[in-house]
Amino acid sequence: MKISESLPEPLPAPKADDVLFGFDSRDPMANACLNSSWRPDLFYSLGYREGARQLVNHVLGKYSDQDTLIFPIVFLYRHHVELLLKRLIVVASSVVDRHLTTAELKHLGKHRLDLLWDDLKQTLPASYRKANLAPPAKEDMAGWTPTYGS
Repeated sequence: MKISESLPEPLPAPKADDVLFGFDSRDPMANACLNSSWRPDLFYSLGYREGARQLVNHVLGKYSDQDTLIFPIVFLYRHHVELLLKRLIVVASSVVDRHLTTAELKHLGKHRLDLLWDDLKQTLPASYRKANLAPPAKEDMAGWTPTYGS
């Protein structure tokens, strides 16, 4: 068997009159509301998480497509975590009245989870205290070694 025989048929090229996004007046409930009063950064993060959950439920319900859907599932969950870390960095710093450093501000524009996690864990202990919250159990924060505000 030739490799080309096992590949799926290519999708047709888009046409000039194809509409990717648009308003459907026949079914307005099917239209996405992009001007929500919610925090857009939180809304995006929740959307990525929900997309991942839908794909996982599809795989679990059909016991199929796991070999191809694993990539978008991991990407969607990873992006959800990235956006949450970025939001938490800003919120935690605000709670303790701390300005973000130049390096932290640069990290917010990048996609490195390790740098974002390092930035967040610097402020977590002080923000928990300021908010009168008990810190998470140590076993829930395995590998967490705070250095700021401990």
